[in-house]
Amino acid sequence: MKVLKILSHDEFEVEGELAVGDLICCSDILAIVTSIYQEGSEYSEYIDRLESDDIKKFLPDLIEGKRVARCMALCTTSLDDVVSLPEVGIRVDRIENEKLRELHLKNGELKIPYLIKLLKTSNIDVAKRLVLRLIDSIPEEKDLLEIILAEIEYNRMKGVEL
Repeated sequence: MKVLKILSHDEFEVEGELAVGDLICCSDILAIVTSIYQEGSEYSEYIDRLESDDIKKFLPDLIEGKRVARCMALCTTSLDDVVSLPEVGIRVDRIENEKLRELHLKNGELKIPYLIKLLKTSNIDVAKRLVLRLIDSIPEEKDLLEIILAEIEYNRMKGVEL
């Protein structure tokens, strides 16, 4: 997986097999996948349908395009504010639960400094997935994380008009 494009001061696109809510690390930047789309191949609009079937047999990746994930930079791996985004082409790794635990549990204290930013700028479902993953990674902080999860659900319901 690698960075494809910088979109804004805190958003970028990554090529690869990711899911919404996945946490990734590139350089020293922690980011979350906020959406996914399939980008069409540049060649497919220039190739005749019959030719594309023949080419697909030998070079399927040339015709199919790529899966692109839009990501939002949350913080650095030391939980500081992000001052610059990764360079285009840099390698991206998915963060596993052990690393997620190590990043958020410092000196026995749970730290999620980017949560407010995530709630304000992203879909609530993305924040909910993050908190659920933190509950799985840090079970000793389950009570606190469930309170945060309940607050996220409350804000979602508050926004719904009956």
